[in-house]
Amino acid sequence: MTGDTPTQEAIHGFEIFRHETRIQIVETLSSAEVPLDCATLAGELPDEPTVSTQSASSQEQALHHLHLPVLEKTGVITYDAEAEQITTFDQDRLATLIDATQDLLRSLEAGEGYER
Repeated sequence: MTGDTPTQEAIHGFEIFRHETRIQIVETLSSAEVPLDCATLAGELPDEPTVSTQSASSQEQALHHLHLPVLEKTGVITYDAEAEQITTFDQDRLATLIDATQDLLRSLEAGEGYER
């Protein structure tokens, strides 16, 4: 991920912050020990706000098939899909993405160009 442009970094940040569950995942991981398995993470997260009748197993499925792969693509976590386990959480990478996202938003608010 080190070769990403500032715009690409901001896009990765938006991938995290565009979904409430992903925000909750990184908040949980910030204070959790890794490795952490998907079932344990699902048990620590509140139910998905859009589906009040969602079962724990369907939340695990959403984590396994959607949210954790997206977070892995951003470089914030390493996810072993076979073991269904988060093996690393990179807080420095998360901070980099937060900074890139904030920089892009500031440049858009100021009407400035943004480095691509």
